[in-house]
Amino acid sequence: MIDSCNLNCRGCSNFSDYKFKGNIAYNSQYLNHLKEWFEKIVVGKLELYGGEPLIYPHIQDFLAEIRKYHKNHLSLITNATLWNRHKNLINFFKNDGNSLLRFSIHQFDNKIIESAIDEVLSIGSWEPLAFTKEAIVVDFEENYNFCKGSTWPSYENFLKIDVNLFKNHPAFNEIYKFGFLNLLKNNRQAEQHNRNIKKYPIKIQFNKEYNFIFEITTHQKFTKSWKGNSYFDMKPYNSDPEEAYKFCAFYDCPVLQLDGRLYKCPALSTIKRVLTDHSLQADKDWEPYINYRGVGVDDPLEDLLQFKFNYDKAHNVYCKMCPTEKDANYADIDHYKNVNSK
Repeated sequence: MIDSCNLNCRGCSNFSDYKFKGNIAYNSQYLNHLKEWFEKIVVGKLELYGGEPLIYPHIQDFLAEIRKYHKNHLSLITNATLWNRHKNLINFFKNDGNSLLRFSIHQFDNKIIESAIDEVLSIGSWEPLAFTKEAIVVDFEENYNFCKGSTWPSYENFLKIDVNLFKNHPAFNEIYKFGFLNLLKNNRQAEQHNRNIKKYPIKIQFNKEYNFIFEITTHQKFTKSWKGNSYFDMKPYNSDPEEAYKFCAFYDCPVLQLDGRLYKCPALSTIKRVLTDHSLQADKDWEPYINYRGVGVDDPLEDLLQFKFNYDKAHNVYCKMCPTEKDANYADIDHYKNVNSK
């Protein structure tokens, strides 16, 4: 939605520590891009993030405009540090009934964030949202039917089905640790969760009156998608793509950029701009990633289908850019020590 951010988090997967300015999606052209894609494909889940979406003063109007064309699940991801500018935003989620409000916490002792959490949780009745492995598999199969004409249950209805089917399952009371559809893929993520759970013990809550989800996510570590000490000496990892994909936090997150094209992941959608701004676009090691253009709504059907069947799989070229789990000591950044306000 926006490249700009009010925080400066070293290693941000969206390069927000690069001090991006501008590139705001809140305009008629971007809405037209969205409408064109909604007419072409079924979008089961739409996530809106930045940068920091709450920088935009009219975010609630933008959400309402999107709702004219997208009726399935809608998520808004914010660092919550600007929540005091948008307290009426909670009314959108109360009235929507098929949405998720996610606070991605980067500053643990920020009083605005604490107040925002209290404000959201003071509305109606909440209960922990639990997933079993079986429920996740059911939803994973249903959620990403990409082509027009496929069926996708509403988020609200899926939750009801999930509870009814699995309430007696022995694993049901274990709250699913990483949010909707993010599978526990390695020990690193499990250790990260165990550290963060002490601050925010209830990760995901379901509001029974208003049928929306409130999620708190925290990040003990960030994983850089490039090798080097600064943006001026960036290099791709040249990893085994299958191993890099297993370690990836954005393994199923295609991004609609401001140019109206879908990209496989956040890093690939932004890397060209970062490399160009730092005069690295001529580096032969970056050539495959500079040349990557994603897929456009008017591209040949063959290209659209290829994207559909491969966006949630390891790519034998593009996934080589990022680290694997064995690179963790080099790629992982102790996140909270490297966060400050801009």
